[in-house]
Amino acid sequence: MTAAIDLANQGFNVSLIEKQQELGGNLRHVFTTLSGESTVPKLANIMEQVGKHPKIRTYLNATIKECRRICGNFKTEIQGIDAVIEHGAVIVASGAEQNEPGEYCYGQDKRSSRTRFGQASQCGRDDKQEPLAGMKSIVMIQCVGSRDEKHGYCSRVCCSNALKNAIKIKELNPKISVYVLFRDIRSYGLREKYYRLAREREWLSSGTTWIKA
Repeated sequence: MTAAIDLANQGFNVSLIEKQQELGGNLRHVFTTLSGESTVPKLANIMEQVGKHPKIRTYLNATIKECRRICGNFKTEIQGIDAVIEHGAVIVASGAEQNEPGEYCYGQDKRSSRTRFGQASQCGRDDKQEPLAGMKSIVMIQCVGSRDEKHGYCSRVCCSNALKNAIKIKELNPKISVYVLFRDIRSYGLREKYYRLAREREWLSSGTTWIKA
């Protein structure tokens, strides 16, 4: 969507093809950024710009039936709506799905879940519920399903999310004990300051415990 807005602001006509029934992707399931900024107004603002821009045409519930290239020009046929778009460039935003690991009873025990924490962390914003009500401790396990024989790489996002969650937990409820089990904490680029902030939050009530495997 940001690429579509940037191109449209330069005067190009943009066709945005989305296979889902609404725009937003995984950002709809992420409530805050690492810096603590709420994603809800950010996403709403981007979607509003896309919807109102005269140079952007959006196709929802759409898939590509065929894409042909002739001498540098493209012709793309959209499945189901009998539309053919002629264009000079393609941006492929393949998207991503969250990994669903089989370790640590994930998906078998409701206590082992990313979603449950995400939903619980929203309590107290629009109602009178206490944030993370009923929780006394939270354990975050890093590198699950990665940096092993099957997937030898680092995802580059897990540690940042652990830092974000640790900071957010202590902000919402300082009494909760937080444990982070890790091989290495990798705060890439300029994210080092959030690692330092998370460590500074250790003094809050039960604190945060960092355990290196």
